[in-house]
Amino acid sequence: MKILHITTHMGGGAGKAVAGLLVQCAKETNIEQKLLVLEIPEKLKYLQNLEQKGLEIIIGDVTALEHMTAWADVVVISWWNHPLLSELLIKIAGQKCRLALWVHVNGCSYPYLPYEFACLPEMLFVTTKYTLDNPLWSKGERDKIAEKAEMISGIGDFRPKEIKPKKEYELKGKFIAGYAGTLNYAKMHRDYLIYCQAAIQKIPDIHFLIVGDKGKGLQDEIHNLGLSDYFTFTGYVEDVYEQYARMDVMGYLLNADNYGTTENVILEAMAVGLPVVACKNGPESCILQDGMNGYLVEGPEQYAECLYRLYTHKALRQEIGKAARDFVIENYSIEATAARFLEALYKMLHLPKGQHDFQSVMGMTVYDWFKAFTGPDKPFFDEIGQKTIEEKRSFLANCPSIYKEETKSSFKHFLKYYECEELQLLSKEMK
Repeated sequence: MKILHITTHMGGGAGKAVAGLLVQCAKETNIEQKLLVLEIPEKLKYLQNLEQKGLEIIIGDVTALEHMTAWADVVVISWWNHPLLSELLIKIAGQKCRLALWVHVNGCSYPYLPYEFACLPEMLFVTTKYTLDNPLWSKGERDKIAEKAEMISGIGDFRPKEIKPKKEYELKGKFIAGYAGTLNYAKMHRDYLIYCQAAIQKIPDIHFLIVGDKGKGLQDEIHNLGLSDYFTFTGYVEDVYEQYARMDVMGYLLNADNYGTTENVILEAMAVGLPVVACKNGPESCILQDGMNGYLVEGPEQYAECLYRLYTHKALRQEIGKAARDFVIENYSIEATAARFLEALYKMLHLPKGQHDFQSVMGMTVYDWFKAFTGPDKPFFDEIGQKTIEEKRSFLANCPSIYKEETKSSFKHFLKYYECEELQLLSKEMK
């Protein structure tokens, strides 16, 4: 079977997910794979690893797209509404292929996964079961998408059984509550520091270890609140497991409308044997079973109380940590994920190659491409020409913070690649 993988870049979580799956699939003797990457990522380690494995990689050259789709038995596109992918979807629409869309966001917040868009590919790979509970879909629509959906986690080369487990649950000095991942409020809970303050009130001997690319805005807020002594920032690290080993608990607090999905951080921490405490959101609730292999909380006081129980009970930390590790070993691994992935693609071989009219769903202009995935906010963007300055400013003051990011399919992100008068005006008003 010949598989053409298409992704916008190979950085961060997407790079990890795609590279891990390609390497595992390459172990099958009857599989040929090519990878089309639309832009060079800032971090090259995943591409370099694939090149060392002998996989053919095409970077930034879409001129041979027709030839590549004709070569492939199946085309797999990794989607999270990156602006560059919008143009490619319009280009591929006129070419016959068997198409699988691998969705790397949960699709229940921006970028939303519209039902009509999810219907277009022959196969839909979701990275969390929460995607199939999309609140914008009717029950009938959910049932129809479920018939062609397969759970393919974006876990990368994840082999939890081989990860060194936590052996020692005694506290060594302060009680370390960790966080790893994105350090901005497009994903983190907007009240993250309020949760931390509640925990500090309950456990004065607590310290927060924050792992991830520098989040200066967060650090400034911590400084202004006089909390700097309670926090350590590591910056980007190559070996995240070394940092997990320093933690006593993982406090993974995300906002309710974030785009998260597989939540590799939760799975990694669980594989180490760390108890994880998370907000009771959709994707997290698909992984954590409250009180059994982790905890789900709904407010700062509940978070502080949960951490306090773990702080005061070594046996509970160990019990929850062991249950978490056992759960991940049983349910998540790259071997099982790749097997499901290939099985689904083999089923697609019985279908004829067809065309996929993305333009009918996404529209023709850059502004159309942006607003197609804005879900309940779409009426505002549809009527932007009729909105007063006051109405625009009111929306921007209260809209999801992801629209204001530099990347994450935000206004500025689309403007980085395309000219768009409407997004330019919104971006100016946002300032």
